Amino acid sequence: MKQTVLRYLSLVEIDPEDMDKIWNGTVKGIIAPHAGYMYSGVVAAYGYHLLKNLSRDVKWKVVLIGPSHFIPFNGASPYKDGFWKTPLGNVPVKDIRKELSIGDDDDVFLDVPEAHADEHSLEVQVPFLQLSLDKFVLYPIAVGSIRPDFLAKKLENFVKRDDVIVVVSSDLSHYLSYDEATETDRNTLEGIIEMNIEKVIEQGDACGIKGILTMMFLAEKLAWKPVLLDYRNSGDTAGGKDKVVGYGSVAFC
Repeated sequence: MKQTVLRYLSLVEIDPEDMDKIWNGTVKGIIAPHAGYMYSGVVAAYGYHLLKNLSRDVKWKVVLIGPSHFIPFNGASPYKDGFWKTPLGNVPVKDIRKELSIGDDDDVFLDVPEAHADEHSLEVQVPFLQLSLDKFVLYPIAVGSIRPDFLAKKLENFVKRDDVIVVVSSDLSHYLSYDEATETDRNTLEGIIEMNIEKVIEQGDACGIKGILTMMFLAEKLAWKPVLLDYRNSGDTAGGKDKVVGYGSVAFC
């Protein structure tokens, strides 16, 4: 796995003008896809390539937000304190409620452990983090049906800290033809880059749309600016072009 992730990171090519925009400020978050690495790994690598340039001395706090694909529920479910194990080693995990000084009976954060049991959208990001940051603590949140502005409000004071990064895990459109997907995904990404929250709510097509909107509400409040790093779909990376899945990489600076 290590060599696979490193290979994807080595393939990243970012336009110098985009790098100027990015490093004019500080990277505060990324949107990264979560399909199998052969499909979306190269797109995910664009965001993590930026994180590799962050300070190696800081023990980063990574708020990881992804959709619950298999368990429907209302709210957001943090993972409790412990460790996640990947082929690259153990990662410390903390319950974000402790950072926010809220209890188990919160109206947004709920205990839904089954939402994490088979969920891949969060765990596939971890090896990229392990090869991008020297030291970090993970705060995973599986998201169900929730108002993203409510979730953003809960997270706001924590994520504005200098040692916090937000990673939103999301693919884009699913199982459209290549041309339909390209048009649909372009529309979604334009809404994100334009910080047009209403457009993304009404027209956005993404399985992690709640997380994306949470990032946008945070960005609106904290003056983060989005930069599109890469877009492809599975027709570009692996598989046929009759039914594809879209993948985008966006940085918030």
